[in-house]
Amino acid sequence: MVRVVALAACVVALARANAAPVFDPLVDAATAAVASTPPISLENVPIPVPSEIEDHFQPGDYVHSFESPSPSSVFLSSQAGLPDPTKEYWFNRQKVDHTDPTNNSTWNQRFHFNMNHYGGPGFPVFLVIEGEWVSSHASVTSNGYFFNQLAKKHKALIVSLEHRFYGKSQPFADFATPNMKFLTSHQALADIANFQDFFTGALDIKNAKWVAMGGSYAGNLAAWVKLKYPTRFAGTWASSAPVNAKVDFYEFSTHVSKALQYYGGYACVANIQTALERLQSVMVSKEPTDVARLKELFNPCYNFTSDQDRGVFQREIYSKFQRAATSDDLTSTTLAGICHSFADPTLQPLEKLSRFINHTVAANKCTYNSFGGMFFQYNSRSRFVRNPVARPWFYQNCNEFGYGQATNSGYGAFVPLQFNNIHVQTKILCAIVFNISNVDTRVANTNLAYGGLNINVENVVFSTGTNDPWDSLALTNDTGTLNPRSTVVDILESSHCRDMYSPKPTDSGHLKWGHQRIEAAIDSFLLD
Repeated sequence: MVRVVALAACVVALARANAAPVFDPLVDAATAAVASTPPISLENVPIPVPSEIEDHFQPGDYVHSFESPSPSSVFLSSQAGLPDPTKEYWFNRQKVDHTDPTNNSTWNQRFHFNMNHYGGPGFPVFLVIEGEWVSSHASVTSNGYFFNQLAKKHKALIVSLEHRFYGKSQPFADFATPNMKFLTSHQALADIANFQDFFTGALDIKNAKWVAMGGSYAGNLAAWVKLKYPTRFAGTWASSAPVNAKVDFYEFSTHVSKALQYYGGYACVANIQTALERLQSVMVSKEPTDVARLKELFNPCYNFTSDQDRGVFQREIYSKFQRAATSDDLTSTTLAGICHSFADPTLQPLEKLSRFINHTVAANKCTYNSFGGMFFQYNSRSRFVRNPVARPWFYQNCNEFGYGQATNSGYGAFVPLQFNNIHVQTKILCAIVFNISNVDTRVANTNLAYGGLNINVENVVFSTGTNDPWDSLALTNDTGTLNPRSTVVDILESSHCRDMYSPKPTDSGHLKWGHQRIEAAIDSFLLD
């Protein structure tokens, strides 16, 4: 009873310190490749009319393919006398600009926290860093997340902090380009430090050890917050963190090709490559039979008016393989299943590809191919669109990370997709949407600031999976860690952020080993 009363008093103090506003409940840049790229010219880029905006358009983004656990794994009850962990809370005094001491503007940042397993003063605090997505209470309540199980083990208070410009954590009324300059990883890291001071003071937990964790881009932040604020956290866990920024991330397609070869042998790669070669041939052809064949098998949403449209179409085709590769053991579309489908001797190569693509775009009934629609999606200043993360995340890529996933360089099954190149996919769009024409320089500055693969930080456990295409930008067994007090957990046959999900009886021995190593690292952080 004493513990419950004390924790309830903490919540009252938190509420008084932070009265909630009213809200609805509701460069490393492939120098040779870049050097050979022609100068950016916007003369021939079609600027479409607004009617080309389509509700079903969802720009491909495979940094944040971090799925929530199934609803059955989420517990919604709260212990008597403790705050409901499904409720959202607000930090009212987050700074808009941490770099300008004369700027006193503040905004409201959303967070969730769960005290149901908290042991009281002296026990740790686990911070879940949210990335480029809409946060939810599942981050602090779901049994489906491994870090929540670790929080129970350590009797930790667990809190998650939504990233600025995502979800309900909005410093401005819209995404106007002048506002976007405040969306940087540096500002996000300072948000974490400022929030930590507030939360620590409000709950009077000054002696608590903090452990931060995040996956994908949020995994970057987990590593970087320990780098930039080394004394604030006992340690951090960075899962599938692409800490090495890169403009032309062609290795992604190469890795997907290798993963397909792992499950289906060279025959699988050859079958897919043959189908994509045939697709490229049909797309460059002006023969009426080829034009009709393309429409019959893939049903492009619109007529092709430019090579930019063709690039968007090929990006859409490629994205179906990307998604399977990043979440191979979490979805029904597996890499092994894809290989089996393309081995069907009863169909022609294009027919096999059509069957696979149509299976994944059934909800839309057509394959997206409008560069104009993509432009308007990224150019919309409104926060109230179907995909509100598209514009802010694309800005972060233009401004800091690159992460362009072209297919026309490198090697493997996807090289035939020549229209899906970095010039169209990233550089032209960054220029016309945000007036950013020096993406290479900005990405290089990111690696200078954080160290890229040579990051020198202690007490970070970097976990990744050999089946994760993002591991080319992450710390792995091949790269090791520059600082001997950090460690790499490179999990064989594991996909993107797979280790962040709770153990299951069906897990591979490799994944079980990975969970054990991660748990041991966090144990050691709290013992130091």
